[in-house]
Parts: sequence; structure tokens; C-alpha cells
Amino acid sequence: MDKTSLPALIAFGDGDSYIKRLKELDPEQTVDCLVCQLSTNDATKKLPMGEISSSEELSSFDTQTVTGAIEYILRYCRDTWRCPVVFYTGSWYESTEYEAMVHRLYELRDKWDFGLVDLYTDEAFNDIDQETYDFYMFDSIHPTKAGYLEWWMPKLEAELTAFLKEG
Repeated sequence: MDKTSLPALIAFGDGDSYIKRLKELDPEQTVDCLVCQLSTNDATKKLPMGEISSSEELSSFDTQTVTGAIEYILRYCRDTWRCPVVFYTGSWYESTEYEAMVHRLYELRDKWDFGLVDLYTDEAFNDIDQETYDFYMFDSIHPTKAGYLEWWMPKLEAELTAFLKEG
């Protein structure tokens, strides 16, 4: 959603939305691929899901909703850099809101044809023992450095490489 995140602002000093950050990037630079995480903050804050637009016009998306913000990002990247976009999810954690957002990504992929690395519903990926999970995760949402390096990144790299080879 195109709204400042108070928790991110407090924790990290930067609560800017994905859209605001995206617009700060140089539109003249060469971008091979944009990779974007499905926001767990939006799920935690229980932000409105919104509807998939019948349009593909940038001005038609309600960026105050999760769906509208995702569609805006997809269209903006297509118009600005003409590059592929890949969304990835976090690993599984108990959240009906995030589960619905992951489902919405699949619906949006049918419309927009983007890459999707779904760590959330990947049962084999999430099938790790508790000791390993505790080492890899700071809490149920945020990986530790080891979690990124040893658990998430190998999967992300493999799927991103496969997506880019297909395209």
C-alpha cells in the first residue's frame, strides 16, 4: 500500500512505501529485473486487500489497497524500465491476511505475467526442524542473517535464475 509504515519508520528509520521508494529510483537506469517482497507489514496491519482492476492504466489503481499497490508497481516497472518483475513471499507463518495476499499474487500473475517465488506455501521449503527454524528466524516473520543466507537465498536464487532463463 502506498502509505508510510509507522512500524518500519520506528524500527528502521524509513517507513516509505514500496511505491515511494520505487519512484526515487532513476527512471533512466538500466534495470534487468525488479524483485519485490510481498509486504508482511501490510498483512500485520490488516490493510485492505482491494480489488483487481479491470484496467491496466497506472491511474486506475487504488494504491491505498494491497492489490492496487501491487498492480501499480507492476505497471510502473513495465512503463519505466520495461523489465520483468518477480514477487517473492516470506516463509510460512500463521496469518490469514498474508495467506490471502499470497493467493491474490497468483490471481494477479494471471493478469500481469510476472515471476513469483512462493516460499509461503512451499511445504518442502518450510519443512525444517524446530532447532533449524529457531536459528533461521528472528521471529515468525523475519529471518536472521543465517536464515537469509542459508535458507531463503538458495531458493530465491534458483527460482529467480530459472525465471530469467525462461523469459
